[in-house]
Amino acid sequence: VERSRGLGDVYKRQFLDYAEREDLLPKNVERSEYKKMFLESYPFQPEVIDILYTRWGSFATFQRTRGVLRLLSLVVYSLKESKIPFIRLGDFDLSNDEIRRELVKHIGPQYDSVIASDITGSNAGAKKVDKALGKSYIAYNFGTRIATTIFLYSFSGGVEKGATLADLKLTCAEIGTPSSIIIEAVSKLKDNLFFLQPDTKLYFSDQPNLNKILLTKMENI
Repeated sequence: VERSRGLGDVYKRQFLDYAEREDLLPKNVERSEYKKMFLESYPFQPEVIDILYTRWGSFATFQRTRGVLRLLSLVVYSLKESKIPFIRLGDFDLSNDEIRRELVKHIGPQYDSVIASDITGSNAGAKKVDKALGKSYIAYNFGTRIATTIFLYSFSGGVEKGATLADLKLTCAEIGTPSSIIIEAVSKLKDNLFFLQPDTKLYFSDQPNLNKILLTKMENI
C-alpha cells in the first residue's frame, strides 16, 4: 500500500510538472490548489469527480453520490489489469456494457448507436483518428480517448454541456508528448465523426452533423 501511494505521489508530481510546462492547469487555479484537488480525488483526476458529480449528478435519475460511486466502481473494475498511473475521463470504456448502460439510461437508448458510430465501433471515426495521427501516437489512442472525454462532458440535467479545447488538453494530454497533439486530434475528429457538434464547446448529440449528411447524400447518389 505504501509503495502504491509513493508511486502515486511520483506520478502526480510528474503530471503537475508537465501540466505547468504546457500551461494546462485551469485558469485562476494555482498549482498548489490543483495539487490539493488531485490528492483528494486520487486515483481519479479531479475532472472525473467534477463532471460526474456536477453534470451527470444533476440528472434526477442519477442519485448523485450513489450513482457516482457505482459508476466509478465499474470503471475501476474494468481497469483492474491496467498499469495507468491515475484514471481520467478518457479511460472510461464505452464498449463495456455495464459502464455504457449506466450512462445511456439517463440520456436515451439512441445514444447506443451514436457511441458505436463515432467511438467504439470497428469503423468508428475516433478509431480512424487514432491511426491517422501516426505511429508515434497510435499507442495513446488519442482519437478514442478525446471522443470519450467529450461524450462525458456532453450531458447534464441542466443547460451546461460541452468541453473546451482547454478542458481536453488538461484531461487528455500525455506526459512526454506535446499537448498540441490534442489540437490536431480534435481537428481530425471534427472531420470524421458523425454526431460531434463543433460549437463554442464540443459536444455529442443524437442529431447528425454535416459529415453524416454529406455521406448519406453521396451514398444515395
